Amino acid sequence: KADPSWLKYVFEKGYLAINGASLTVAALDRDANTFAVNLIPETLKRTNFSELLPGALVNIEIESQSQVIVDTVERVMAERFSGSV
Repeated sequence: KADPSWLKYVFEKGYLAINGASLTVAALDRDANTFAVNLIPETLKRTNFSELLPGALVNIEIESQSQVIVDTVERVMAERFSGSV
């Protein structure tokens, strides 16, 4: 589960880091504010993910290029369409 204010930067097949491990987003449900990643055996072996329990807090970092693109598109759209309804 994720905060919708930063979930706007997450896209299926995009990347994010969880506890420092870069992972590909496998699924995204914006209505439920959730996303999923697939973990391969090698990743489970080299991280502490296999020790985490459901609901455990993790550090998540969004991909910086996605953040810049989304923020830029939002700004340009707001500038072009502000006041027009």
